[in-house]
Amino acid sequence: MKDAHGMSDQIGSIFLDFSEKAKSIQDGNPLEQVSSFIDSISDIDLDQSKSRMVIGWLSSLAAVAYRKYVERVPLEELVHVRKNFMDTLLNRDVAFLNLDGPIICGKQQPSFSKSVIPTLDRMEALKKFIHSCSSSFLGVILGGSLSYIPFLGIREDFEASDHSDVDLLVIVDQAFFNEGHPNQQAFERIFVSEDVKIFAQRKLIFSALFSGNRADVFSHRFRIRGYPFSFSIHFLEQGAFERRFVHHPIQAIELQSDISTTLIDYRQNTARHPCLARHSFDGSRLESSHENFPTELGGLMELPVFDIEQARFYPGPLLTVISPTFDVVYDRKGSIKRDVLSLKRSMENAAENTHYRHPFSSIGLAHNRSDIFPPGSFGPLGQKRLAPKDLAKSQAYEAAQISDETKGSIKQFNTSMSALVNISKLDLHPDSVVKKLTTVCQFPSTEAEPAQFVPNLIMRQHAYRSLSLLLPKVFIQSKWKNQGSSAKDQLFYEIVPAE
Repeated sequence: MKDAHGMSDQIGSIFLDFSEKAKSIQDGNPLEQVSSFIDSISDIDLDQSKSRMVIGWLSSLAAVAYRKYVERVPLEELVHVRKNFMDTLLNRDVAFLNLDGPIICGKQQPSFSKSVIPTLDRMEALKKFIHSCSSSFLGVILGGSLSYIPFLGIREDFEASDHSDVDLLVIVDQAFFNEGHPNQQAFERIFVSEDVKIFAQRKLIFSALFSGNRADVFSHRFRIRGYPFSFSIHFLEQGAFERRFVHHPIQAIELQSDISTTLIDYRQNTARHPCLARHSFDGSRLESSHENFPTELGGLMELPVFDIEQARFYPGPLLTVISPTFDVVYDRKGSIKRDVLSLKRSMENAAENTHYRHPFSSIGLAHNRSDIFPPGSFGPLGQKRLAPKDLAKSQAYEAAQISDETKGSIKQFNTSMSALVNISKLDLHPDSVVKKLTTVCQFPSTEAEPAQFVPNLIMRQHAYRSLSLLLPKVFIQSKWKNQGSSAKDQLFYEIVPAE
């Protein structure tokens, strides 16, 4: 067993090896670089947090290698690429590659080994989708877990019916929404026919809504032929994309004036979202409630595009499909990549300008799922990965912000979360759920004033998502009182039975 100093030296050496391979993977045989890195870590003995960091580096190399291979081969040769990757990534005697990750928000994070085949499945499906349908598009941006945690957090749990979606932002011209546009047949080669038929109907409805300035985004979920997961696609007309997601946020970041911008998303579901949480580059949290108004074959929901409040930039849900990876996987004319690169530079500059509040501010912290990113990823100043010594400084800084009182709250919070997961599995009437929650978490009844709970920036980022396991049986309404400093913000929760 190595002492702390020896472990630190070992991790630092592994990071240097990873950094060299990340630079050279563009040349020669990418899969050989991945195999060599696995060989270099095969005999190390790490705790969970350190092993997760190293696996994050490995998953990053594997994702780049796969993309390099797929760029070179025709569709019919994907089966051979798949076999080569499975042989390289799965047939290795490295114990910690088979260890599950931590439990985050009530979900067990999968091991590297469990993520390999689900990642390959989704990347293959994405390649087929672009090959069949891209003639109808101007650009495709990959978001979601396949963009920021491939080979690390992609889940395929048949027992729990828990399958990671593929999240895409697709840029089109206005003709795409016309009845006679030839994309339906292409879609039917990839997606389940029933979903494509509903899509064709909703597309015409959206065309009328868009022309009448009543909707800006068209969102649709497709089941994929031969796979257990879905594609969640947000379609945006090119002009709307450029105005809403490129020019406007870039200008607003330069001006730094308080502003709140929204759009209307034509969605399939009509569920009301009780709390849309966004985060800024220093981890600050902003929440708002948005209604979803039922309409034909779906609902119209107001979504924040971005907010600037007290000089903090808060990207909305669709902007965080683009960030933190800014991954344009198809671009017909080259304009989408240029626009996305401009947005990336602007957001990186904004993150850098918040270092006076938080020395490790980064684009990664402004994402709602930053808690499942590999340790040290999407670091400050545009770094893809923080070196281990810098990550340790970042973690020490975060720990220093937590008072002894809050540490006690965190311990109580973790205990409560285990009980909440059990309650969420019970088939209870909403009033009964509220009663049990009040007991487990020492919440007040809905008639009383909400009690202060988890008064800390870091815990605030995780609390709501964990508590929302219980939806739709109850609404857990959150609100906070700003005391003038993010470290002193007070977070409140009030539990209300679902209507």
